[in-house]
Amino acid sequence: MKAGKKSAEVALERKLVVAPFDGAVLSKSVEIGTVVNGGQSIAEIFTQDRMEIDVAVREADAALVPGLFADAPTAASVTVKFAGKTFLWAAHVSRVAPNLDVRTRTLTVTVELDDGTAIGAQGGEILASGAPPALINSFAKVVIQGIRPESTYPIPSTALRGGKYLWLFDNSDPDASILSIIPAELIHVDGETSYVKINPLPTQSRLITTALSTAQEGMQLRDVRDKVTTAPTASEQAEDE
Repeated sequence: MKAGKKSAEVALERKLVVAPFDGAVLSKSVEIGTVVNGGQSIAEIFTQDRMEIDVAVREADAALVPGLFADAPTAASVTVKFAGKTFLWAAHVSRVAPNLDVRTRTLTVTVELDDGTAIGAQGGEILASGAPPALINSFAKVVIQGIRPESTYPIPSTALRGGKYLWLFDNSDPDASILSIIPAELIHVDGETSYVKINPLPTQSRLITTALSTAQEGMQLRDVRDKVTTAPTASEQAEDE
């Protein structure tokens, strides 16, 4: 009898679940009377004082962020487009998931906004309604500060051939310009820009961004800009006559 009473008292004490911060309940996943287990999600709570964004980070990109796994303060920034304007928030990395996503093989990094209010807008222009708050479910671009390895250069992503080669217009020989194919290590991808490591970087060369029907090392090339001609205007033709 005493054991049953004690068990009931313990259960009664555990009927209240206190949130770690004040906020509003956005959704709930259990109903009254449901038995829940430790660690089970029961509700989603919103607070303007603590806004977070989960981003998927590749292993190669995570390796470029100093102290990411050592609880070191890592600065970040968040930009959101609203009504045609781009607004900026200061942020920092608050935690990193201890496991890789089984499908994408990426790390889930949580970035927390330092303040729910935007610190500025692109071009310095604010809407008539004022700067918007950090809106839930809005699309955001997250930039986490990291290091830039030596001999790393930004190029258009389309210029990286087969994921590991660059085509260069090599005009080191004044008598003949040739195609030079060099290896490049992909370090980071940011939209349409890729950062690649090239060591050493060839001199007297230009990056080829257009397509070639057949690309072979050492094949002779011609820069079409060197052969540009212009047709005479009507007034020039009249003067010649």
